[in-house]
Amino acid sequence: MNIQFCTNKHSVNLVLAGLFYLFISSTCRAQDTPPADKNAIAFYNDGLAALREKNFKSGFIKLDSAYMLATQENNAEVLGLAKKNVIFAAFNYGNELLKSKNAKDALGIYQRGLAIDESSSLMHQGIGKAKEDLGDAEGAAKSYVTALESAKTEKDEKKITDAQTRVKNLLIKQLQAKAYSKVIKIGTDYLAIDNVSSIAYLVGKAYADKGDNTNGIKYLLQTVELSNAEGEKIEDKVYYGLGMAYDAVKDSKNAIKYLSMVTEPKYKPSATATIAKLKSSK
Repeated sequence: MNIQFCTNKHSVNLVLAGLFYLFISSTCRAQDTPPADKNAIAFYNDGLAALREKNFKSGFIKLDSAYMLATQENNAEVLGLAKKNVIFAAFNYGNELLKSKNAKDALGIYQRGLAIDESSSLMHQGIGKAKEDLGDAEGAAKSYVTALESAKTEKDEKKITDAQTRVKNLLIKQLQAKAYSKVIKIGTDYLAIDNVSSIAYLVGKAYADKGDNTNGIKYLLQTVELSNAEGEKIEDKVYYGLGMAYDAVKDSKNAIKYLSMVTEPKYKPSATATIAKLKSSK
């Protein structure tokens, strides 16, 4: 068998939603290789061709085959290239499956990608999305946290923000479903590794909505502290939540203090009415 490696370097730029790029530093060609007896190089090139056509399913299958054969053949060059590109293909193919409401198969694709590169933040993110679609909120959150940690290791700010946003959106959905215990468990676990105001607020609101206003106040005050430390604008929903929680525990002084800070039309009428009630009862 006569195998010839090309010396030309290519830069292939396949983009999904304008965010992810295909990593190709070189392409290889197999000459005089019978189609019925393809080796790692042949599968690799076929996989790249499929990705250029944005056929992510075919690209994933062929690149996965290239990776396995390169391992068997001890072909370090193809192994490295296939590893990078099979992750790209797995992420995009998995996303296609999620869009078609096939979270179970998507999870399998992401898990295969993770078996190839256990440090891939994209695979952890994908697993989180699939688990969320399958109704496993806590499992999804754990995968998002792992994705966050991997993104921090990669020093990729965009991936860090993506992971943080996914946890936040997951908690919002759980809060809307009145799954307060899940919000509290997931949120407090998350705050232990990434102490951010948006998550502290959701935990505080979950406690307050559940009727535990003492803990609600604790986390809402933490939200204020974190926002001030980061130079963030404190949203009226935080002041309103604090005011109503203090009212619930019969602390009219602090209730009036925080409700008086509310200016947003969404909360202002209720805040004003509560202040009037508290002042008239003195």
